[in-house]
Amino acid sequence: MEFSKALNELFELDRELDQKQSSFLSKEYIDLWGKINDTFRTIYASDKFISSEISYKYFHEQLIALMHEFHDSKKIFCEKDVDEFLKSIREMELIDFKVIRSIIGAKLHKPKEIYKLGDFEIYHYQTHKDYLHSLSRMDPEIFWHGKISDYLIGFNVNTREKERAAEIAYNYFYKFEMCYYFIKAMKDEHHEIGILNYSQINPTQQYILSSKMGSSHSGSSASFRLVEIDDEYFIDEKNGYNKMWRLISKSNLTKYEEKIVSSIIWAGKSMSEKDLIDSFIQIAISLEILLTYSEKGQIITPGITHQISESAAIIIGDTFDDRIKVEKDIKELYGKRSSIVHSGERDIDINDYYKFFFYVKDIIIKLITFDKYKNINTVKELHSLIKKIKYS
Repeated sequence: MEFSKALNELFELDRELDQKQSSFLSKEYIDLWGKINDTFRTIYASDKFISSEISYKYFHEQLIALMHEFHDSKKIFCEKDVDEFLKSIREMELIDFKVIRSIIGAKLHKPKEIYKLGDFEIYHYQTHKDYLHSLSRMDPEIFWHGKISDYLIGFNVNTREKERAAEIAYNYFYKFEMCYYFIKAMKDEHHEIGILNYSQINPTQQYILSSKMGSSHSGSSASFRLVEIDDEYFIDEKNGYNKMWRLISKSNLTKYEEKIVSSIIWAGKSMSEKDLIDSFIQIAISLEILLTYSEKGQIITPGITHQISESAAIIIGDTFDDRIKVEKDIKELYGKRSSIVHSGERDIDINDYYKFFFYVKDIIIKLITFDKYKNINTVKELHSLIKKIKYS
């Protein structure tokens, strides 16, 4: 893209928008506003360094400031101006940020020490407030005003500006939530943890009326129980939970590790999902991500279903009979998945979901903990090993 040309087009669109303030929210105004936003996004996305290293918000703010500067001096953009603008962004120094958010629904059994899960740090505010205050020059009274939880979670990010740091940390905090639900492996609303997503108290009122009787009920739904996140269960080495926390907080993953992390996230999402049908589809996606080895975008066919069920059976099953049962069960579960997707079937039993979920969980645990899988770097290598086991 020729940046100077794009910026001058953006400049003209912005000028045209200023002239249409009187027609705010007219179709013409909305269309013009859409063109401006599209142009901003196109310019931002056209430079891979900027779009990966700088947040769109920061880029947008800097570009707006530059446009105002040129507007006031009645200048147009030339390539030299663009080069200087892009250079100033590319030369921004890398900064070590610690992004901290409230974590609701969690507590520490032993809050005296900062607790670590992978690269995530969990703080009890009252215990660790001196340390937390030392991280910034901001007035603590302003910085922590309106604090909504006694516990906080932090993640370190090395990047060039604070908005990008927040974006990167957001993705890791989401992984943390989903990994928690994956490890918890219990579908209930009473042990909920939230960093980005947390169900607030929802008051409900219900009336049941008939010509013979009537009743009413008031209540609320929310999680009131605090989870001791430093419980030994969450770092159980036998199940590889300690490795999972390290894996989801790792920045440079192999393609194979990306598959495992993505599968954990989808499985965790299925466990946190309240709609059972959505949960069932999501756990199927988790298994597909983990075990499919086919061309990108290829739909699930009977052949791929056979590949997934056979691979799962070989990984999980210790005996011939075990493997026959696993393969049969997963094919049946995929039959239910197909009924949901293609026929709108909604008659899914919670036990079917749990059976599906624990098959996926068992596979992930074995891939993480068994020595024979520890040197695998690609899904192709995994399937080569599965084939070797099958024919050995």
